[in-house]
Amino acid sequence: MPKVFISYSQEGEEHKQRVYALADRLRHEGVSIILDRDYNAYGPDGGWDSWSGKNAEKADIVLLVFTPTYRKCWDGEQPSGVRQGATHETKVLYRRLYEAGAEIDFCRVVTFEDDHKNYIPKFIAGLHTFDANRDFLNILAWLRRLGALPEYSTSNISIVWPKPMPDYPWSLADRTDPFELFHEMITARRSERIFLVDGLSSSGKTILITELFKFAKHLGLLSVQLDLKGCPTLDELFDTLTLEVAPTILPAFHSANGPPRKTALLKDLERLPRPLILGFDTYQDVPAEIANWIEGQLLRRMEHCPGLVVTLSGKQVPERTRFAWAGLAVHTTLPPIKEAKHWIDFANHALGHSAISKDHIEMLLHISQGDPGQTSALLRSFSQTRG
Repeated sequence: MPKVFISYSQEGEEHKQRVYALADRLRHEGVSIILDRDYNAYGPDGGWDSWSGKNAEKADIVLLVFTPTYRKCWDGEQPSGVRQGATHETKVLYRRLYEAGAEIDFCRVVTFEDDHKNYIPKFIAGLHTFDANRDFLNILAWLRRLGALPEYSTSNISIVWPKPMPDYPWSLADRTDPFELFHEMITARRSERIFLVDGLSSSGKTILITELFKFAKHLGLLSVQLDLKGCPTLDELFDTLTLEVAPTILPAFHSANGPPRKTALLKDLERLPRPLILGFDTYQDVPAEIANWIEGQLLRRMEHCPGLVVTLSGKQVPERTRFAWAGLAVHTTLPPIKEAKHWIDFANHALGHSAISKDHIEMLLHISQGDPGQTSALLRSFSQTRG
């Protein structure tokens, strides 16, 4: 497979780290990268001048990272003994580009800042220039055309889901149907992997989702709840996700910045090494930017994400029949819980109070009309009084 040499100038830690991040993202996609960082611990055989000249001359593909400082290397304007590697590379690359004539297929320009395009020499101004972040997918497309990037397939991904746990002590009154639906999803006993849960205020949505995620963690699954209350921005949501999920699970996402994070996250979710459960709560408060990303991008790509389960809960959730991903979704609405038998079980198991009679519970249900939040609060208060 062709190798890609990244030619850049050493000009500070920030620039060096963003070049490294680009290299890491490309490597994660399967690109074979030639980078000086790989030799920093001991240096290349023959010294840096030889290494720089050899790779500038022989590399199958070259990315030129232009900055004002790199342009000075290109023009030979660096003081003696400063940035010798980059200066040597650019001399070799200049000759190689000159000899290629009009057919320059091995080389492209990359910038990290818009105004750095002004420092590209007229000699190569006709080469296409990629923005390292905004145009990352276009860089991949070009590399794929040159054979430096294999076509990616999820067919070889083997996700190991946990085995069912029939004896789990479910602690909520009723809500066994949503629990079983979720249980079947996260143990791969059903094909749907999008769980939509809606209900009125005090219907117990948040409590239900919290218990479901507690169950997922009990099974050893990586699970993250993201609350949409307070109308966060998409960047704020992504920042939370970077804190909750390690770089080993979402490597491209962790190394990306700005708008490219959206695409990087989707790509990582397609190739998860282990199952991940993502939950979005208080969905009725979702800002348009986040709703568009979740409904139009994340859920639309779910068929390509074999290791992902997503829950959306709130007073309102998307109407699944409007979307192409409807076949992967299950929808449940949480009604009031008006049957006394469910609350008897709750009193016995969750509260540890078998002395609360059916008559007591029916009296409380008459007051609460089966509202789960009110009923459970009344029962707790009543059990403390009785206790």
